[in-house]
Amino acid sequence: MPDKPEPYVRELHAALDGELEGYLRTDEASRAMWSTDASIYLRKPVGVVAARSEEDVKLTLPAARELGLSITPRGTGTSLAGQATAPGLALDVSEMRRALEIDLEERRCVVEPGLVQGELNAMVEPHGLVFGADTSTSDVATLGGMVGNNSAGMRSLVYGMTSDQVLGLRCVLA
Repeated sequence: MPDKPEPYVRELHAALDGELEGYLRTDEASRAMWSTDASIYLRKPVGVVAARSEEDVKLTLPAARELGLSITPRGTGTSLAGQATAPGLALDVSEMRRALEIDLEERRCVVEPGLVQGELNAMVEPHGLVFGADTSTSDVATLGGMVGNNSAGMRSLVYGMTSDQVLGLRCVLA
């Protein structure tokens, strides 16, 4: 992937401007801001799509595929090993942060990938439930990022890792 995004910028804007609930940014400051996570790695994306809905994701993937751009989904960038950085198109899902369904009786919930672990736990803890793969960054780590990394934490010996908490995923494929 070239460091110079110019060949892609015009095409990305043509495909996505006015179509997204979220936004597309290709300016140098935005590219720099999304070029890192909590790790030491620095990889500048061609651009950033901040998705606010599943529809935004469905619009972004074919546009990137058409241009031959890789997609790196990311939440709040708490990864310590560079997983949230890449030179293609950053797909920021941190604004997709709703709990769509919480079924206390069945002890399950349906959430968007940008929901923060601590926010989910604040919703379910009054009912004696917890999303137990307790990361040290639970106040900012998104559930989508935790799924992508199979995150674990200090309560994982009791509750398991993230994969032990997930019953299923609904994914958008290119």
